[in-house]
Amino acid sequence: MRKIVPDPPATSLESSVALQDTLVQASEHVICAISIASQSVMLNPVSHSSKIMRAVIHEMAAVRAHLEEATMHAQMCEQLPDEPRTLH
Repeated sequence: MRKIVPDPPATSLESSVALQDTLVQASEHVICAISIASQSVMLNPVSHSSKIMRAVIHEMAAVRAHLEEATMHAQMCEQLPDEPRTLH
């Protein structure tokens, strides 16, 4: 039997927690990518690919910083009371 009425959207608290979990998982993947690229550079530091790996490490470090900032922002938004917000 087909479901006619869709499920209600998740509450803001649940979606906030899901967002935090997603940000933490993404950050863990970035840490792994940085570690792998660092190991690649250490194995052969003079190869042409090591220059590319250093660039990858630099970019992934920037992504990691953005993810940490987003995680902190999500945690702060979760702690704020649900009050109407004005745009001005």
